[in-house]
Amino acid sequence: MGRTHTTLAPGQTTMPPGEYPVRTLIATAFPVEYALPVMVGAALTARLILIPVRRFLTGQGCGVNARMRTAEATGVWAMAVAAMLFCLAQAPLAERLYALLMSGFLLQLGVCDAASGWLPRQMTVAFLVAGLLASAITEQPVVLPVHGVVMVLIFVIMQRMVMCKRHQDTYQRLGTGDQWMIVGMTAWLDLPDMAMALITAFAGFVAWHLTVGTGMRGGGPLGPWLSAGCVLILIHRLYQPLWVM
Repeated sequence: MGRTHTTLAPGQTTMPPGEYPVRTLIATAFPVEYALPVMVGAALTARLILIPVRRFLTGQGCGVNARMRTAEATGVWAMAVAAMLFCLAQAPLAERLYALLMSGFLLQLGVCDAASGWLPRQMTVAFLVAGLLASAITEQPVVLPVHGVVMVLIFVIMQRMVMCKRHQDTYQRLGTGDQWMIVGMTAWLDLPDMAMALITAFAGFVAWHLTVGTGMRGGGPLGPWLSAGCVLILIHRLYQPLWVM
């Protein structure tokens, strides 16, 4: 993606000879006219992906309420837009499928946490295992040992955090699912991308609290912000924009 910029002099209404207005060049895998059908198809697929989440919440005694509907609607259309951008990217097909697969897990985790405040162990473990398998298939053999060492270190750090909170009350232990989700993010992304996604998620989480005026006292679901941070990193990896000032 390249960007050029030309500044007009005060009172000047036309571009000087040889100069052109600001233009942004974006290469896509197929004509943008097909973007809308892709987005609608992704939205319908997202509804199917969320069926296990609704079944889990119903089994836990959580009825369908306004919070669940809002979380599902937001997740479905966020997934639809992200999937459209993934498909439009002129990256290799394997990388686009990788992003689509990861975003499906992120959708389930983000919506479940937003709707109920829970990140079930079966969902976070499935996210982790799928990330390990996807990395083993797509990464170079030389990189796998390094990725494995990083995974072990992150897992040990998360386990230490869980052990430190073992004797705390239930309210303070609600972050255990977030910790397992972070380990899963490490499996899917390399360490720099995971760290950037984590920073983005925490920044969004803090900004949200400051916006709603809770002052960080009320807590809240971190899962949706972790999912959003990962999606932004995936978009950046697929498009690899070059910013020119």
